[in-house]
Amino acid sequence: MADYDLVIIGGGPGGYVAAIRARQLGLKTALVEREHLGGVCLNWGCIPTKTLLRNAEVIRLLGQGKTYGFRFDPGSLTVDYAAAQKRSRRVAARLVKGVRFLMKKNGVEVFEATGRLRSATEVELSTGERLTTRHIILATGARARAIPGIPIDGERLLSARHALELTEAPRSIVVIGAGAIGVEFAYLWRAYGAEVTLVEMMPTVLPLEDAEVGEALGKALRKQGIRVLTNTRVEKME
Repeated sequence: MADYDLVIIGGGPGGYVAAIRARQLGLKTALVEREHLGGVCLNWGCIPTKTLLRNAEVIRLLGQGKTYGFRFDPGSLTVDYAAAQKRSRRVAARLVKGVRFLMKKNGVEVFEATGRLRSATEVELSTGERLTTRHIILATGARARAIPGIPIDGERLLSARHALELTEAPRSIVVIGAGAIGVEFAYLWRAYGAEVTLVEMMPTVLPLEDAEVGEALGKALRKQGIRVLTNTRVEKME
């Protein structure tokens, strides 16, 4: 007899929501997650970036005091990027705690390990345990595509995750890729005074959106002092 009706590998939005629904339908369910419940979005994507972007928005609003009917000298503003970064991590941690509570509340057994398929009915964990199951859901997510010849080292060349771990805003930085993630970081760091160059190989920023949207956003970013280079491909880094 199988240990579980369902084993889910991956504790991101797809995995943990499926786990909750499976338990609601009466299935004995296990969830295998090697890092943090909530996945990239909650831990290293949507949530922490939006938290930091709120800080950037407040900074910009303070700099536009005249528009809103009050006087404020932007030159006297002191910002603490480390405090903002810590706040973003606290917000993410609180939500991870919430997901963990939902797992416990719904009776989902969580294994903190890497899962590997041994067969259609067996999952081997990095802890040495083996789980037998009637059904398996793979919800492992995806990884960003690497740029050939430009290895991410976490020091000079950063991934989005490395960027979220920074406790000090860079003085100058080149952001490769003007999709949603690249634009967010460019806007954030520019608000904190960095010299930012945003490089995109397609004709406009946000190339997956309507061209009019990308063109309008590109103008807004340039107005903020961001150097935007479209139709530009990165060949190498020195």
